[in-house]
Amino acid sequence: MRPFQGLSVQITSQSGPLKLHHDPDDDLSNEPCTRQRYIEAVTGATFKVKVSIHKAFELSSLGLDDAVHITIYYDGQKRGWYTDLTRATIVHQWSQGKPAEHTFSHISNFCQGTQQWKQGATTFGALEMKETVDSQTSLSDVQNLGRIQVRVARVRRILRSTPIRAMKGTQKPITEVTEKVLKGKAIANTVRVTDEVPGTEPPPTLYEHIPIHGEHGQALIFNIFYRSRNTLQMLGCIPRTPSPEPETAMPTSPAQLALLEGAGNVKVEGSGSGSGSWAKAKRELEDTENAGSRKRSRNSGAIETIDLTGD
Repeated sequence: MRPFQGLSVQITSQSGPLKLHHDPDDDLSNEPCTRQRYIEAVTGATFKVKVSIHKAFELSSLGLDDAVHITIYYDGQKRGWYTDLTRATIVHQWSQGKPAEHTFSHISNFCQGTQQWKQGATTFGALEMKETVDSQTSLSDVQNLGRIQVRVARVRRILRSTPIRAMKGTQKPITEVTEKVLKGKAIANTVRVTDEVPGTEPPPTLYEHIPIHGEHGQALIFNIFYRSRNTLQMLGCIPRTPSPEPETAMPTSPAQLALLEGAGNVKVEGSGSGSGSWAKAKRELEDTENAGSRKRSRNSGAIETIDLTGD
């Protein structure tokens, strides 16, 4: 069975789709229904998460009103709500030659101060390091920092007698931690909300979701870890930036050429200081440096004193 066949997740920012880098330590044999990928997070960049269901995705086990249930978690918090793509909706999209898709781009929060719902875009905010923090942040609170998780499950839906409304309690993101709590994890960002505007209450949950029986009933999990470029290089997800080649210092003036001539490293022909003699001397210096194993001759004559004062 190929559980992820026909299913894709893409994260985009202002610059376009972010490349999903493979996890060098991801062992597919351990958890065949879980995928781990890394992306590069740039502080301050807004982003969206798009889930697409293509024709290769298995649907035969679903009834007409059954659905593909998609939930998203930011840093371990279910702040992005969920969506149901029914079998009928998916088949209709396929008949139009398009995949069935849903994009998570905003988070809704209830503001206790104004007693109103607000909605803002998701962004990679900076995670501040402090010696002490006001809130009691535990190890369990930070174990999911730096991770966006998408869960996709084929479910049967049963209509609830009483719909469940969205909770008005605000799930606050973790914005500051101590190095002790973080335990050496190279995490520099956290998911925050930006550009908040007045919004509406998320739709109520009308259905109870029950996983279907059999091998297709297991949830498919995408764990996408967002890290800085430097951290991705240290993890081996992307190549390290090559070090620049050392540059050989070249003489920049006739006076320096005169010193080199006295040392026997270059020979300046002619008494003038024009561009022709300067270029020829420079070429001779380069030829000398590229000579490889050839030995440079030492000037066995008397030491020449050169007056650089111009008097």
